[in-house]
Amino acid sequence: MKAEQLTPPCAYHGEGPIWDPAAGVLRWVDMLRGDILTLTPAGEIERRHVGTIAAAMRPRAAGGLVVAVEHGFVLVGAGGRAGPEQTAFTDPGIRMNEGGVDRQGRFFCGSMPYDQGGPPPRSTGTTRTAASTSSSGA
Repeated sequence: MKAEQLTPPCAYHGEGPIWDPAAGVLRWVDMLRGDILTLTPAGEIERRHVGTIAAAMRPRAAGGLVVAVEHGFVLVGAGGRAGPEQTAFTDPGIRMNEGGVDRQGRFFCGSMPYDQGGPPPRSTGTTRTAASTSSSGA
């Protein structure tokens, strides 16, 4: 197998590509710009801003996405409208970072401190969970 570049450079800190089966598109986050990027069927890249940080996302069974933003979660509807942030924590020294879905369809996301160095005490990361994304775990 040989990997090939699919898009031109388009993200400052791109990661977490996922396939959105309801929309039939590839999506990923531009984490430090707070954006969701979508590769459309026409081959164009759409960008949607969701917050200061867009750490991770997963598709929802009814369409749309659940997105881990800097300090919580945002639900994005199938039409692309983002709801208000559901705050999980308020510590300004911590942000969400990376997530996944378990077999029951629950979205888990870890957090991490902005300051990775220095002497203790410093903030430490933990695991957070949002509402179910699907019944199939996809």
